[in-house]
Amino acid sequence: DAGDEAPHKKRRLNHEEWLCRHISRGKKVSPLMSVPGVTTKVFRRDWLHNADQGISADLPGNLFKVFLSRLPGANKKVRRLLLLARIRDWYDANNVQDRIVGLRPWGIQAPKSAPKLKANAACVRALIPYAYEECVNLLSASDPKDQAMTQAAKSLLQCYNCLHHDSADWRTVLPMASRDFAVQYSALRQSSQKKDWTIKPKMHQFLEMCAGCSK
Repeated sequence: DAGDEAPHKKRRLNHEEWLCRHISRGKKVSPLMSVPGVTTKVFRRDWLHNADQGISADLPGNLFKVFLSRLPGANKKVRRLLLLARIRDWYDANNVQDRIVGLRPWGIQAPKSAPKLKANAACVRALIPYAYEECVNLLSASDPKDQAMTQAAKSLLQCYNCLHHDSADWRTVLPMASRDFAVQYSALRQSSQKKDWTIKPKMHQFLEMCAGCSK
């Protein structure tokens, strides 16, 4: 639930409540928690793990899988090589330095796993603008699911644009764009089968991180 009325936003656990819940679930408590002054309040979420290596890798993984179904070609390998060629052309046109070397099938979706782009953080971040542009090029503006994918890519790109030093009103844009991304992603999950558009715990962390930036 990414909305403002989500239950978890109305009832926050303090440190002691979190410890009790953690222990009641049979989980071990880190020895770090025994250090004087260390509570849940001292921890901060970071963009690299929650975005670049989290939800931002999930988005192109799912989108690239869809793109492959829309590109011409006699088989999956031909279409995958065509997608890689389009990515490389985009790299050249936009002078992108952080580039993926190849695009293997498991680099989009590993066996028995949800789609996720396998690449380092810098390469994932560099591909967010490409993912949105390709949504506009390959997806239908009249199909509701295609529209949701395009809007999700656009919203995530807006989040990344807020990281620029000259971004205007980023404290307002970032929380709104992150919520819109999560709403669209959730709708795609509900309309999909198997493991596509799987929502992972990092989505919640991403939303909390972006919401915290507005304070």
